[in-house]
Amino acid sequence: MTRRINFKWLFIIAVLLSAVSCSRYVVTPTKSRKQSDTKGGMVYALPKTFVKVNVTVEKTDYDASPYVEYAEELLGIVLEADEGALYKIVDVEISAINKADPEAYFYVEPKYSDIAIQLNDKGMLYSINSDAMLPKAENSVDDKTERMSKINLTDLLYESMVYEMEEESFDEEDGNAIAGKRRPMSSKDRAQTVAETIMKLRTKKNEILYGEYESDYDSKILMDIYEKLDQQEQEYMQLFVGVKSTYNEVFYVEPDVSKVIVDDQTIELFRFTEDGGIVDSTDAEATIVYCNLRCENEMHAVSRYLKQKPKTQAKTLSKDMKSSKSFRYRVPEIVTVSLITPNVTYQRKIKVAQYGPIMELPYKQFEAIFDQQTGELIYYKNK
Repeated sequence: MTRRINFKWLFIIAVLLSAVSCSRYVVTPTKSRKQSDTKGGMVYALPKTFVKVNVTVEKTDYDASPYVEYAEELLGIVLEADEGALYKIVDVEISAINKADPEAYFYVEPKYSDIAIQLNDKGMLYSINSDAMLPKAENSVDDKTERMSKINLTDLLYESMVYEMEEESFDEEDGNAIAGKRRPMSSKDRAQTVAETIMKLRTKKNEILYGEYESDYDSKILMDIYEKLDQQEQEYMQLFVGVKSTYNEVFYVEPDVSKVIVDDQTIELFRFTEDGGIVDSTDAEATIVYCNLRCENEMHAVSRYLKQKPKTQAKTLSKDMKSSKSFRYRVPEIVTVSLITPNVTYQRKIKVAQYGPIMELPYKQFEAIFDQQTGELIYYKNK
C-alpha cells in the first residue's frame, strides 16, 4: 500500500515539474536588436510592412527611326508622333515587403524550458517548437533601377540598301553593253524595300501559323523559326515606328499607422511627362502620380469588439501586453493600394502588418508556424 502511494506521489511530482519546466520561458519587450546583447536568450521582431511599387516606363524614340514619315503610306500605321520621344507607363507591380519593426522587438528568455525558435533572415518569427524547414531567402535586386533596351537598332538593317544598280545600257556607236552603275537610293525607295521585306516576313509567319509552310520540320523547330521571323519583323518595324526601350523605377511607401483610424492615406509618388518620363518633383508642369492606401479596418473592428467582451472570453486581447509572458504576433490588415496614372489606375489588395492588432499565443507548450510573406500565424497546435 505504501509503495503504491509513493508511486502516485512521484508521478504527480513528475507531472508538476514537467509543467513548470515547459512554461518557465518569458517573453518581454526590449530595445535591444542584437542577440549578442542578450544573455542566453533570443530577440525577435514583429513585422512592419512597406508597399513596393515597381513602375515600367516605355520610351519610343522617333528620331532614331529613318522612315517614320512613310509609316502610314507604306504600312498603314498611324503614329502618335513623328519626332522626338514619347514616354508611357506600361506596367505597374504593387507588392508588400515585410521588414523588422524597430519599435516592436521582444526578448525570449528560455530559463529552464526546452523551447525551440526559428527566425528568418530579417529577425522575425518563423516557427516555435516546430521541425518545419525555414525556406531559403530569395535574392532581391529591386532596390536598383533597371534599364534595358528591348531591341537594339543596328546599321545592318539598312546598310545594304543604301545603293541600287542602274540598268545596263548600250553604246550606240560600237554596240557594246555598258554595265550599270551604283547610285544612291532615295529615302522613300529604301523605305519601300524595307516595307516589302516586312510583308514577306509576315507572309512566312502566316504560313507557319496556318500550316502552309512547306518543310519537313517538326512543330518545335517551326515555332523557333516563327520566333526568329517575328524578331526580324520587329527590328525592321523600328525603322518606321520608333525605337522602343523600357526602364523600371522602384518606389517604397511606408504606411502611416496614424491613418488607420481615418479613411485613407494619399501621397505624391512621382511626377510624369510624355516627353520626359519620370521627372524631378520640381517640374511644376508634370502630371502628379498619386499612391493611395485605404485600410479596410476589418481586424481593428474585431479587436475593438473583443475588448468589450468579458475577460474570460477575450483573454488574449484584454491583458496588458507589457505584463504578458507569452509570444506576440501581428494579424495583418487588408489594405487597398491604388496608383493613379494619367491613363490607367492600377489597384491591388495587400496585407499590412502594422495596421492589424497584436495578438498573444497561450502561455503554454505549443507548436506554431508563421507565414514569411505576411507574418501572420498559419499553424498552431497544443502539445
